[in-house]
Amino acid sequence: MSVFWGANDPSSAQLKLSGDTHHAVESAKFNKTKLSLGGMIKTNPRPRDILFLVDVSGSMQFGQPNTLPGSDPLINGSCGRLRAVQTAIQATKAQGISRFAVVTFNRVVVRSSGGYFSSLEEMFPNSVLTDIFCAGIDGTNYTNALREAITVLNQSPASHLKELYFLTDGEPMDIFPDSHTRCDFRYTYCNGANEANFIKNSMGALLGTLMLGENPTGNMYLENHIAGVGPSGELLHINASNSVELVESLSVLSRDNITEGAIAYRGMHQNTWSYMNMLPMVSQGKFKSNAIEFDSTLFPQGIEVRLYYNTERGHTHTGFASITWSD
Repeated sequence: MSVFWGANDPSSAQLKLSGDTHHAVESAKFNKTKLSLGGMIKTNPRPRDILFLVDVSGSMQFGQPNTLPGSDPLINGSCGRLRAVQTAIQATKAQGISRFAVVTFNRVVVRSSGGYFSSLEEMFPNSVLTDIFCAGIDGTNYTNALREAITVLNQSPASHLKELYFLTDGEPMDIFPDSHTRCDFRYTYCNGANEANFIKNSMGALLGTLMLGENPTGNMYLENHIAGVGPSGELLHINASNSVELVESLSVLSRDNITEGAIAYRGMHQNTWSYMNMLPMVSQGKFKSNAIEFDSTLFPQGIEVRLYYNTERGHTHTGFASITWSD
């Protein structure tokens, strides 16, 4: 019989036991049993306010020439941008208290939630989500997008953690009004550099960036001038080659990962603990240990388990559980 010890069990275990409490079960259930220990990685207890800044410029929908598909067109009723945001919201809510906001942009701000909500459906109650996230028209202006992001970030109280995730497939290449001059990276009119620095340095927000597709010049600009650093000093930037990678990449940026942790177990009232490093057992915000060969005859009084871990966003979690025999 397999056992999963932890909340939000993703496995098909026959017996599931939540932690931080004592359990009494029949010893016969643990004859020649394999015991796995797992659960969700919990985040900083401070509420997290997360803003997704999503590019809906023309290159997302159409390539060159315009008959070719773009970086993230609507396919089978959805697109990578929408799936990425939906997946990140689901994973983040599983880790702890969090709220969400969305700004979409091309040359101008196209849609803005204006504040924070618990779901996309609450955010845009009378809209079709694919119409919002899977659009593609016009140029790309970082400055307008990041100015609106500042407005939305200001709706977040000082007691909340502020996070911004900027998703685009191109460099700032807007056109000056009534002219044919490309903005490129030189002009504050559209390059977003001043706004990004204000968000990172004056507002104290995390700013993660994702470049979708093959755009070496834009990727380098985003990495060097827009992206921020994480709590451990790591650069918060990912280049996703396609929409499938985009979904996982956004989850990686927004997830609160552990920096260290261990699980210890021993027979009840025994002196010696056995230890397992948690880092190799973590995947997509969940942890699950290798199976422990376990038998009630080897643990005549039961078993106890303790764990601890630290996360990138400054949370230290400790937990315990035990099994004793009811017969």
